[in-house]
Amino acid sequence: SGLLVARGRALEALNKVTHIVFDKTGTLTTGRLSITQVQLESSHDEAFCLALAAGLESRSEHSLAKPFQAITDPVSVEGIENIPGQGLQGSYQGQVVAIGTQQFVQGVLKIDSAPQFSGKTGSPLYLGWAGEWLAIITLQDEVREGAQNLVASLSGKQLSILSGDHAVAVDALAEVVGIDESLSRQTP
Repeated sequence: SGLLVARGRALEALNKVTHIVFDKTGTLTTGRLSITQVQLESSHDEAFCLALAAGLESRSEHSLAKPFQAITDPVSVEGIENIPGQGLQGSYQGQVVAIGTQQFVQGVLKIDSAPQFSGKTGSPLYLGWAGEWLAIITLQDEVREGAQNLVASLSGKQLSILSGDHAVAVDALAEVVGIDESLSRQTP
């Protein structure tokens, strides 16, 4: 890892920088997400919820899809559509299925109320099918080695984290690495 600077002016300009904005996933964290919790919201069991989520995520190249690749028995979901920054939707057994942000799944499935995320850290993915909530699946990322030292070395600069992730995950990372400002749920 490193940085190759082709023009000296770029290095001179770095001395004048007052504000640095970091992306979260893969920059301050390793980008290797894992499933840490499944908060069930229906009578369906955890294995079914994970198989359905894996079926939806099977065609996605987003980093949030990677933890679902380890699930060995995904169900077959048809007509999968990716809505960037929101989630995925498709059809399973003739019924609409969706995974993503709470607002996205709620809108796709036309559900009035929504379950509350009970986690203290991590990024929640809401899963629903056939007009009902199934689960909230929590994904967790690890802080990249050296991130805290990097942030400490930039004292005197205004530092921010900008991420599409849930506020719980972004705020927790900001606290761990020592960054005061965090902006969550940002879209492309």
